[in-house]
Amino acid sequence: MNILFRISLRYLTSRSFFSFISFSVILSILALIISVASLIIITSFSSGFSKLVNSKLSDLDGHLRIHSYIDKTIQISEFNRVSNKIKDYSLAPFIENNVIINNNKKNVIFHLYGISKYSLKEIFNLDKYSLNKNYFENDNSIIVGKKIANDLDISLNDTLIMTNINNLFLNGKIFAKKFIVSDIFETHFPEYDKQLAFIKFKTAQEFFDMENKCNGFILNVKDPLHINNDIDLLDRVLDNEPYYIISWKERHKLLLEWLLIYDAPIKIVMIFISVIAIINIGSSLWLIFIDKIKNYAIMKAYGLSNRKISLIILIQGLYIGIIGVVLGALFSFIILYFENQYHFIKIPDDIYFTNYLPVSIELYNFIFFPMIALLATLILSIIPAYYSSKKDLFEKLKYE
Repeated sequence: MNILFRISLRYLTSRSFFSFISFSVILSILALIISVASLIIITSFSSGFSKLVNSKLSDLDGHLRIHSYIDKTIQISEFNRVSNKIKDYSLAPFIENNVIINNNKKNVIFHLYGISKYSLKEIFNLDKYSLNKNYFENDNSIIVGKKIANDLDISLNDTLIMTNINNLFLNGKIFAKKFIVSDIFETHFPEYDKQLAFIKFKTAQEFFDMENKCNGFILNVKDPLHINNDIDLLDRVLDNEPYYIISWKERHKLLLEWLLIYDAPIKIVMIFISVIAIINIGSSLWLIFIDKIKNYAIMKAYGLSNRKISLIILIQGLYIGIIGVVLGALFSFIILYFENQYHFIKIPDDIYFTNYLPVSIELYNFIFFPMIALLATLILSIIPAYYSSKKDLFEKLKYE
């Protein structure tokens, strides 16, 4: 068997009647390297982008929310009762409303959350995006998004004036309150950085005149990407209760559908590139067979069986496949590693929700795509191998 491997390698690297045979082999290997690397890189970028967007959507939105069918508000006294029914989950009340904010230069309408300090860290995961981690230092502290801060030209410890849109006038006067910027967060997600702000839960109750009330309860789950099981469980626990559950996926359904639409065409293009590369390999193997057919006939005359000649051709395909997929996987890993570490590929965050191209390096991609490419290469090698076993190779020697 060792002699067959040596003959196969010799035929791959030698030239004879077709002077471009070895060059064709090199091009086939390069094509396989590019196709394997492209599939791994594109899949890793696509998966990384989806995971990053999903993470941001669920982080600063909470995984699940519980609202009342009956009213827009829920009595705080209900919080303990509902919490006791779903003990496996950490629940927190929240208040949300639209407000007007200004700094004597410009007015901006944005979405305000009233939450506890615990919720800020454990449910909204602001630790990931906070620039200073000062959070709620005082009762009138406010945390705003980076784009809100840029629009209003404000920084830490600056004073803002906030007005409740739903209650502009109180006792014949405009009702407003001063807040001090205690922290700024940046998610590179325009929907959040331009529109979200946070204040203390008790301060929000006073500001929106919601004493002993909240707008709902919010909670996180262990696996936000596969949240349906948690929804089913909570539906059973809260059966016959006047509450409904909404997930972060439902709140951002259109955006998630857009992610799926964007992902499919790219992978289809990459598959076509790979098919072309594999067909090129099949062509190279056929050229090698045609060029070396006289040599195969001579080896057969010396007693080499058709089976062993077919094995030589299959081994040639194996050589090309192994070299191509190994170098392709190695090349893609180097690109992905440096992008993951240094983020050298920059993208506009106002369009793609991040200022760099995120990466998800998964072992599955480095096994699945190379194995498929190697298998396809071996299948194409069967064609000239099968032909060699059926063709009368001695006919070639008659004309030599």
